Amino acid sequence: MTGCRGRVERAERALGLLLKASGGAAGHLYLLREDGSLELCAPQGGEEPSREQLEELQEAIHQLEESASADESASAASPASVG
Repeated sequence: MTGCRGRVERAERALGLLLKASGGAAGHLYLLREDGSLELCAPQGGEEPSREQLEELQEAIHQLEESASADESASAASPASVG
């Protein structure tokens, strides 16, 4: 990320690296805000996802967050093993 000026350039560079590594031709990089909303920060080629696709993505993120929270709660409730 050397040479990037600001978050927009960093996001564009990160998306470019992800596309190169995955062999993708186009993609969109979003930031997940503290309020749970998504912010498009680096589009590269292709059409922007539809509203329905974004809603599905936000629901998937919500489910992952709930799952991670449940896992953390279960880990905290389990006594540590002594070996």
